[in-house]
Amino acid sequence: MKSKKTLIIAIALGILCIAAFVAATQFVKNRGGVNVKCNEDFPVSEGLISYRQDDAAWKDSYLGDSEYTMESSGCITTCIATAISETEGAMDPGELVTLLSDEKVYDEEGNMQWNELDDLAGFRADTYGQVDSKYLDTCLSAGRYPIVKVHRRSLFSYHHYVLIVGSMDGEYICMDPLKDSYTKLSDYGNRVYSVRCVWYKNELEDLDEHNLSMIKRLPKNKMDTDRFFKTLKLAIIEATVDGDPCYTTTSVLDFSDQKFYLGCDSSSDYTACAIYTELNELLEKEYKNYIRFAIKHVEELNNSENDPYENEYKDLEVKIVLVNDEWTVQKFECSVPRYVNGKQSDMLNAFVDKCCIMDYH
Repeated sequence: MKSKKTLIIAIALGILCIAAFVAATQFVKNRGGVNVKCNEDFPVSEGLISYRQDDAAWKDSYLGDSEYTMESSGCITTCIATAISETEGAMDPGELVTLLSDEKVYDEEGNMQWNELDDLAGFRADTYGQVDSKYLDTCLSAGRYPIVKVHRRSLFSYHHYVLIVGSMDGEYICMDPLKDSYTKLSDYGNRVYSVRCVWYKNELEDLDEHNLSMIKRLPKNKMDTDRFFKTLKLAIIEATVDGDPCYTTTSVLDFSDQKFYLGCDSSSDYTACAIYTELNELLEKEYKNYIRFAIKHVEELNNSENDPYENEYKDLEVKIVLVNDEWTVQKFECSVPRYVNGKQSDMLNAFVDKCCIMDYH
């Protein structure tokens, strides 16, 4: 009788221990999360391509030099592949994990290094220090897709990342890299632990906005400079008079396409410009020399201890943006007088007259 009573007590204690363990596990898992509520509808795009991280085509691919594979830890990479699937930078998770591995975007544990991803040509990554539904809605309203950390409703599953692709009737719709169909954020308790937003953006859009946070200066070493100019892809020349957008003209030298576009509305859609000249080998060399002299002069003016035009009205602003085949970007800019005593004051005036349509200025 005593042994039976002891057994019952042992079983009860065991059940209590298991219950305590489950409760503690759930407490740890739910710590730090924020319940989010959807307040606006964002239709799911029919063009998005959903992927699974455990697809046979890439499930065994490693995340960088780590021991982790796409199947075990590739939820973020798979979410990014879906997020960019409608853009010109679209690639499937297998292509993406190869690119990110080659570019050292993963650390030794296979974790995504968000700053490294944001530095990668074409990719943009916003990270948020706190969780708030307004970040989700801001991302969706811009046509982008937030990646959120959730906890799957499983005793032994700690965390997982899903992609929010839209919302409807107060529910956020998700692409789960481990599911064949869309899920709802409510399937994960509407609780989010972190938010990331990744998108692909044509580099020329950034150039048009002058968002040049990735600028690398031209090397001072002549050999390296020569090598850069040999791989020069684009030269964008913008001249503005009196700081007036209405008196701004943009020209683009596309050395890869061997065309010189003049009077462009913007640098991002320069190929729509109706005025262009075909570049032959001789003209290409000639214009590259013009650019060399111009940027050298800009740097001399910007680095000079004594401004030669200190007492003059600098009404001509010149910007030169150079891009090579590796999307290394350099930007050079300065302001000089358009005329002094009725005569052109600086060689940059001759440069823009040669490379831009300045007649109406």
